[in-house]
Amino acid sequence: MCRVIKLGGNALSTPLKQKEALKLFEKQKDKLVVVVSAIGRLGFPYATDTLLKLIDPEKITPKEKARLLSCGEIVASIVLSNLLNQNNLKAISISPLKIGFLSDSNYLKSYVNEIDNGQWINLLDDYDIIVIPGFVACNDQGEVTLLGRGGSDLSAIFIGEVCKLDQVTLYKDVDGVYVTQGGLMKQEPIPNLSYDEMIAMENIGFEIVNLDAIKEAKNAGITIYVKNVNGCEKMTEISSKESKRNMLGINVVDNALLLASLNPKDLIKKVEEVLNHHHIYFKENEIMKNYVRIKVNLSQLYLAKKLILEYF
Repeated sequence: MCRVIKLGGNALSTPLKQKEALKLFEKQKDKLVVVVSAIGRLGFPYATDTLLKLIDPEKITPKEKARLLSCGEIVASIVLSNLLNQNNLKAISISPLKIGFLSDSNYLKSYVNEIDNGQWINLLDDYDIIVIPGFVACNDQGEVTLLGRGGSDLSAIFIGEVCKLDQVTLYKDVDGVYVTQGGLMKQEPIPNLSYDEMIAMENIGFEIVNLDAIKEAKNAGITIYVKNVNGCEKMTEISSKESKRNMLGINVVDNALLLASLNPKDLIKKVEEVLNHHHIYFKENEIMKNYVRIKVNLSQLYLAKKLILEYF
């Protein structure tokens, strides 16, 4: 049996984190295909934002920029393969040219037209772990293209389709998806969300999972598990099963409260009741397809957020 996981690049950013990440692989009995992101964030040598600092993006072509930014994932895939082999885990990394994602020539946000697995899947006969650089594809001229920011999540879903799986695990720096971002209160991850509920969360500014990855998983019927790379058992499952939560998540954007919901009309009535009870009144409100936007007095903004979180 084969499993597909995506490993966030922060998991490889320090020796201590690499040691923690190795525990994921040492426990596995199945063959693994691992999609990996660039190592670390801004300041790490091959992080995407660090690579961007090396250039004036207006002075090079999108084709050159795509080739430069792909280096982060390529380096990460080879580093992880090396780490696994050093620890007696039989692994090999794959070149972007061999992954089999055939895309258009929109170099920085390409659309994958075809997926061909013939170049690497048979390596599972000889290796226990295949490491694939995320975020990258190739056009019909053999040039590197990119899947957009966060595209390693999308890569993992594509690989899940190649392997004919019904689930993919995305290992990140969080235990799952939370109702809010920030430290207002101690939180537990939401146990499960539907694809449409997760899309609603993305629409209010949550970027836990790449939006295109959620849509592709929905189309392919692939369940996504969002877990922490530290091995915590908590997680969020994203599938066709709805959580039935009235308010899915809350965010503050441009001094307004954004509340995600699949029933926004019902939600805004309840929110208005809660806030009015505490003498907080709407200055503006707008109902969108899967979220509501509310403005209150700026001095009451974070109190309003706290009250909403306590109620829902």
